[in-house]
Amino acid sequence: MGMTRDAFWDLLRRASERPTERERTEYVVTELLRLPAPCTPDFHHHLSAVRVDTAGLRAAGRVILGSALTDDAYWDFGLWLLSLGPGAVERAVTDPDTLADVPKVRALAGGWSADGHPGWGSLADAVPEVADLGCECHLAAPEPRGGPVPPLPRLTALFDSAFPPVRNESDAPVVTVVW
Repeated sequence: MGMTRDAFWDLLRRASERPTERERTEYVVTELLRLPAPCTPDFHHHLSAVRVDTAGLRAAGRVILGSALTDDAYWDFGLWLLSLGPGAVERAVTDPDTLADVPKVRALAGGWSADGHPGWGSLADAVPEVADLGCECHLAAPEPRGGPVPPLPRLTALFDSAFPPVRNESDAPVVTVVW
């Protein structure tokens, strides 16, 4: 008996309760090693099938991460999105601006530590190794699915208010002091 879709999401939910990426990945690996052998390839299959890469989610990633988003950074971010659960992922695929409603995303608006960075790239490395699949699918850059980039007003407002833009000295008001 293999792993069902619900069991896959439940395992990700339990792993996402761990505070760091390393602890999340170690939890998944430990659980996969405890389960019957067919569960690990099934988990890998679910992981590969659920990955999302849309123009809208890439735009959301740029807003959340606050910088140009490389394929590698998006790959890690996309895996981290799975830690938000199936409902949040499905809503975000349809409307990426709904990420502004997710508590874990809102918490990121205040900044994050190196351990709390929204990424989970180590999961894609660990699972094929545990499954002994010889799979290098995690090394290929994801291909974004087309479509228009939707406006992200709530997400942008959330992160713009948390991280005010850097001002140049030339932007500063001129103040003349008279003695």
